[in-house]
Amino acid sequence: MGKGDKKTRRGKLFSGSYGITRPRKGKKRRRIVPAVAPVVEKRTTKKTPKEEAAAAVSAAVEEKKEEAAVAVEEKAKAEAKAEEKKEEAAAAVAAAVEEKKEEKKEEKKEEAAEGLSALFG
Repeated sequence: MGKGDKKTRRGKLFSGSYGITRPRKGKKRRRIVPAVAPVVEKRTTKKTPKEEAAAAVSAAVEEKKEEAAVAVEEKAKAEAKAEEKKEEAAAAVAAAVEEKKEEKKEEKKEEAAEGLSALFG
């Protein structure tokens, strides 16, 4: 009644065989989920007051969103125009400053030329 006995569990394990004393494990079966039939709603064409109120609120919300989007776009355009005006003004100031610098350089050159002509002249 040991490893050599073909009728005992120990003997079946040793020889690697199966039988009544050592049955095989059953195969795992996949659980098949039944297909769910689409739910058909019974609905009348008439809306309830609650649904009408919800639809009115959602329409009002959408309208406010559109108005806000338009306002944001207009504000962005106004800011862009203001920024352009600022840049133009800055460019004009920079040009005026450069003009003044050039005038000062010319004045210095003239003074230097007059000073040289007075010395050597």
